[in-house]
Amino acid sequence: MIKAMVIEDRILTLNALKSQVPWKENDIETVGFYTNCKEAMANIEKLKPDVIVSDIVMPGIDGLTFCEYVNGLNQNIKIIIISAYSKFEYAKRGIQLGVYDFLEKPVDYELLCSRVVQAGKEKQHEQQVQKLYVNNQDMYIESLFLSLIQNDGLSKKEKTEELKNILQTNLEDMRFNCIMIAVEFANKNIEVKEICESVRDRLAGICQEEIWGPFPYQASTYCLILGKKENCMTELPEENLQQSVDLLVRRYPDIHINIGIGYWAESADKLQDSAESAAEALEYRFVFGKNDVFNICNYEDKKLEDYKGFEAFERQLTECIDSGDSGRIKKLCTDMGEYVEEHRINKSYLDFFITDFLSICLRKTPSDMDFHKEDYLLKLRKTRYAREALSCFAEILLTECENRRRKPATDGENTAQKIKEYIEKNFKKENLSLGEISKIFNMSPNYICRIFKEKTGTTLMNYINNLKILEAKKMLVQTDKKIWEISQELGYSNQYYFSMGFKKATGYSPKEYRKQS
Repeated sequence: MIKAMVIEDRILTLNALKSQVPWKENDIETVGFYTNCKEAMANIEKLKPDVIVSDIVMPGIDGLTFCEYVNGLNQNIKIIIISAYSKFEYAKRGIQLGVYDFLEKPVDYELLCSRVVQAGKEKQHEQQVQKLYVNNQDMYIESLFLSLIQNDGLSKKEKTEELKNILQTNLEDMRFNCIMIAVEFANKNIEVKEICESVRDRLAGICQEEIWGPFPYQASTYCLILGKKENCMTELPEENLQQSVDLLVRRYPDIHINIGIGYWAESADKLQDSAESAAEALEYRFVFGKNDVFNICNYEDKKLEDYKGFEAFERQLTECIDSGDSGRIKKLCTDMGEYVEEHRINKSYLDFFITDFLSICLRKTPSDMDFHKEDYLLKLRKTRYAREALSCFAEILLTECENRRRKPATDGENTAQKIKEYIEKNFKKENLSLGEISKIFNMSPNYICRIFKEKTGTTLMNYINNLKILEAKKMLVQTDKKIWEISQELGYSNQYYFSMGFKKATGYSPKEYRKQS
C-alpha cells in the first residue's frame, strides 16, 4: 500500500481530490488532506507518507519552500506538484529541488493516480535497494545488474547512473556483453557458482575487459557481464573459454558445462538484449551436445528458409500416419535430426514443432491420444537434447500408427457414414470444404479423403458435387427460381461456375435442362 498526502489551499479543489480521485482502487492510502503546508509539516514525521501531492502557490509557506523542508528530512519522499501556474521558473526550481513530477491544473485524476503509484513504487524499491546496499554492497551491485538484464520495469537509465556511482567507473564510454554459463551435474555437492567463478577468474587473466558476476540468471545458469572501452578492439577469447570448459570437465567428471555468448550492447541500458541473445546461444547445447561454447554471432546467418524444411517434414509425417507407414516415420525422424544439426535449429523451435504437430496435424491434443500418454508425454517433457526429443517423438508416432492398424474396420465405416450425414445436411453451404470437415471431425484431411473413398467408392468432393447437381435438377424442374438464385442457394461462388459444373455433369446447361424437362 502506497501512502499519499495531499496539500491544496482551495477547499473545493481539495474536496474534489479527496472524493473523485480513485485512491483506493489504485491501492493508495491517503494519510492526510491539508489546506496549508504548516499543518502538513506538523504531521509528516508521524504519518510517514511515500508521496506528497502539493500545490505551489499558497498563503504562508508556499509549495517550493515546503519542498525544501521535505528534502531536508532525508526520507526520500516523492513530491508531485500540481498547479494552475505553468511558469518556467516554477518548473525549473521544482527540478532543482528534486520534485518527482509537475502536473498542470485541471488535473487528470487517472493520470495523477498513475504518477502517485509510480512514484510510490520507485520509493519502495529504492528503500529495498538501500537496505541491500547497507547490508552488502556486492548484493546491491548484483541487484542493479539483474534489473538491467531482466527488465524489472524500473528506469534503466537510473540504474545505470547508480551503477556508475557505486562502481566509480565511466560506463558511458563502454560496450557490454553477457556470457551465460549453464552447469548441469550429477553430484549435488558441487556449487554451481564456484564453477562459474572459475570461468570468470580464468577469463579475467587473459582479457582486458572489466568483468562483473557471476550473477544468478536461471536455474543452474549464471551470467557474467563484460565491459570494455570503445577503443578496445579485443574480441572475446572463445578458444580460452573452451579450454576453461575442458579443464573443468576433466576436474569434475560428473558435470556438463556450456557457455553462451551474446551480442555486444552499445550501452548498459541495452544489457537485456545482450543477455537474451546469450541465453538464445546457450539453447544450441540441446542440439549440438554438451561441454561447448556457443556464440550467437555464429548462428545469426539462419534465414526463414532454414525453418521451411519443417513444412515438408510435417506433410510427409502426416501422410505416414494416415497410411500407417512406420518404417518411413523412423527415417523421417532421423532425417529431421540431421536437418536440425545442419541448419542449427534451436531446441525451443523443435519442441514447438513436435507439440504443434501432435496437437494440430494429428487433429488430437497429446492429452487425448489413445495410447499410454502419461508415460510418453512425461518422457517427452524430460528430454533435454534434440536427438532425445526426436527419438521420443518417433515412439509416439509409431505407437499411433500401431493403434490405427488395430482399430476394427467398422470404425472406418462409421466415420465415413457420419461424414456422409454431415455433408447431406450442409452441402448447400458456400464454405463447405475438406478443411472445414477436417476440423469438424478432428481428423487430418488425408485420412478423411482415404477413409471416405475406401468406404463409399467415390471421392469426398465428387459426393458433395453430385448432391449439389441432384438438388439443382429438382429446383430447375420444380421451381421458377432464376438460375442465379439456384446457384446462390447451392453455395456456388458465382453463376458461371454453377453452369459449367452442371453442364459437365449432365451434358446440358441449366437453361437447356429446364426447357427439355
